[in-house]
Amino acid sequence: MDSSSSIISEISKIKSRLKNVETTVVNENGIASVEKKDKEGYFIQVKSDNTKKREGFVVDLKPDFEIAQVTENIFLGSQDVAMDEVLLKTNNITHIINVSIDVPNYFPDKFVYLSLKIYDRPDTNLNNYIPTINNFIKESLANFPNPKIFIHCNAGISRSVSVTIAYLILCCGLSYNEAYEKIKKVRKNARPNDGFMKQLKNM
Repeated sequence: MDSSSSIISEISKIKSRLKNVETTVVNENGIASVEKKDKEGYFIQVKSDNTKKREGFVVDLKPDFEIAQVTENIFLGSQDVAMDEVLLKTNNITHIINVSIDVPNYFPDKFVYLSLKIYDRPDTNLNNYIPTINNFIKESLANFPNPKIFIHCNAGISRSVSVTIAYLILCCGLSYNEAYEKIKKVRKNARPNDGFMKQLKNM
């Protein structure tokens, strides 16, 4: 057996001894969920418990009421904007895309909502959500007179920015750099996580 075959054999033996493990994820409210990797290597939720299991952790509670206009019809911001009906109406918002895990749709009788629970994790596969979001935007533009679409997650930094970049790339013909810079001009703290950034660059 040559050296390369020996190495491959050893790697195979090591892989055969590896076991699937479950990971407990605790959000800032102290509520735990259990995840494991699927066959493609992405984390999926296998168990959820809405009972608080432990103390949560500190998050930045300073309100962020900035509403950033990316295009004539697309706006970005945080959950603070999403819960401010006056601010939303002042900016003529008609549709809201909520990509947070636990932020409710505050005004379901006032705005048209699309709600998708996206984890802000590098291994979250954006392709599971992008087609639905892009179709929602395109249908809104086609069926409503001058719709104003507000996209938010929690902080308005990673998830909402990432799906907006994807829309600009796939539906508006921008490159990754062009889309990212366009958003950075109006939302200075925009920063997709490293995994999202890699996926967006490959779109």
